[in-house]
Amino acid sequence: MTKQQLEMGEIPLLNISADIEQFVEDLESLRSTFLLVMETASSSITAKALALDEFFKERASEVKDADGGVKYQVPAEYASDMIQRSKELRKAVNGFNTIPQSFIVALISKYDFFLGRLTKQLFLHKPELCATIEKKIDFSDLLEFESMQSAKEFLLDKEVESLLRKSHTEQFEWLAKKFSIKLKVGLDIWPQFVELTERRNLFAHCNGIVSDQYLNVCAKHGVSIDPNEVKIGTKLYVTPEYFNHSYECILEVGVKLSQVLWRKTLPSQVDSADRSFMEITFELLCTEQYPLVIMFHDFAHKYINKFSNDEAKKMVLVNLALAHKWSGDNATAFRIIKSEDWSACSNRFKIAEAVVLDDFIKASKIMKAIGQNDEIRKSEYRNWPLFLEYRKTDTFLETYEEVFGKPFLLVDRPTLSKSGKEFD
Repeated sequence: MTKQQLEMGEIPLLNISADIEQFVEDLESLRSTFLLVMETASSSITAKALALDEFFKERASEVKDADGGVKYQVPAEYASDMIQRSKELRKAVNGFNTIPQSFIVALISKYDFFLGRLTKQLFLHKPELCATIEKKIDFSDLLEFESMQSAKEFLLDKEVESLLRKSHTEQFEWLAKKFSIKLKVGLDIWPQFVELTERRNLFAHCNGIVSDQYLNVCAKHGVSIDPNEVKIGTKLYVTPEYFNHSYECILEVGVKLSQVLWRKTLPSQVDSADRSFMEITFELLCTEQYPLVIMFHDFAHKYINKFSNDEAKKMVLVNLALAHKWSGDNATAFRIIKSEDWSACSNRFKIAEAVVLDDFIKASKIMKAIGQNDEIRKSEYRNWPLFLEYRKTDTFLETYEEVFGKPFLLVDRPTLSKSGKEFD
């Protein structure tokens, strides 16, 4: 498998950026669906419990037992109705406890699929890595392939399948050795990741019942577990808080892992890695997931610390400052912005500096200088998190109307741009 074969298109190159984007979108979809499903399940329990309560009020009579306790007596003709209502309530409660487990399994499944795709892509982009594959094909099986290329792809798929059959801790060891890189540096969430993947195994195979293997693996990797609350035979559940932490954990591990491996293996694609990183963190910023934005940017500055150009570096700084600002930490946002010289930058960066520093008079002057030249489009003034507070000021509203000739609140019907991807 040579570089020339890749360039000639004999081996299909996959899009790393697109796969990362799909991975993040899948996790976001699971997160939003989880919230919706749990809300629906909770409402169902409430409705069934109220219905059963009303049934007892209408059909049952209270009877005190010998100990002074209260029991309910239901006429025989209503017994089957009572039993059915009770069953429906139990099933709703059981579903409420079981559904979150399936979402944890789904989270890990999305991660596994993404890891397999990422590994395959790195091998395809770096043909010399394929020389390390030790899988063998019997001669009789080899004759069944239409071409040598088909046989090579078969071996690569087998290598990925073998990786995914390993435990999640073994996968990290395999990747670290294969790509000659320390993958746990800057991954403080590692113990949580280990516990999560082991809990997923309990849900998939043991109905959530704690096993000796779960405890041993967690102990080996520094997972903090209270022995009085979690022991062999304990049944584990998933609270909304646990699921949200799990979503954040898988997102963090997946994005960090892909960024580190991508940059190490394919340094010529650092500009693509930069764009992917900024698109992901920008979307997180738009959805107000500020702690994740701060975590990713802190990681980038400590462990990546090498962007394709100065513009990318400054965009990262602006988004980091905004995450701190909208988290309520103005002091840190100011410090980040003031750490750079923005005087020689484009108006996009100059207005960002002014807005982060709450200098709205200066921002309006820059806004007028930009005018309608598309350096900043109307849609960006409406949607860019940078302008979150600035948009609420009279200064902005007056400047917007002066620049575009119409009030900001009068929004035209959105139309697709020529690319079909963005709104004008």
